[in-house]
Amino acid sequence: MVAAAALATPHLAGHSLDGKAAAVRRIYEATCAACGLASAGALAADLGPPAPSRLAIATAGRSDEEVLLAALTPFYDVAADDAALRRIVALPPGERGREFERHRTAATAHREPRGVELHLDLPRPRVAAALATLGLRPATGTAAVQRE
Repeated sequence: MVAAAALATPHLAGHSLDGKAAAVRRIYEATCAACGLASAGALAADLGPPAPSRLAIATAGRSDEEVLLAALTPFYDVAADDAALRRIVALPPGERGREFERHRTAATAHREPRGVELHLDLPRPRVAAALATLGLRPATGTAAVQRE
């Protein structure tokens, strides 16, 4: 199946810093509710550098797939994850499980693109719609765009 895919990645649920913080917040609130305690409010978390608030992508001369990859790479390097998974599936069957677990536990946490303002220099409705499902906000109007 990996060989047939243009990009293949392992399912690494919960590896975004934002997802981990949200999970901790839900567990905290559920624990408070179960124990009959009042929540102390928002939990402070040092998630490292924030995700960019604005992303400008040059689309001229690029396929939709290339534009999608350029838009997602600042948040998650899918190409690097693809390469790692391909190395794992190329191993002898007896070594794959151990190497997959090593990769999974060493996965770099990343930020989510939720709420990031997205500027494309040329209209790409399919790309904008796909990125909107991941939380990016397509911007209206024109903006100066640098090649990403």
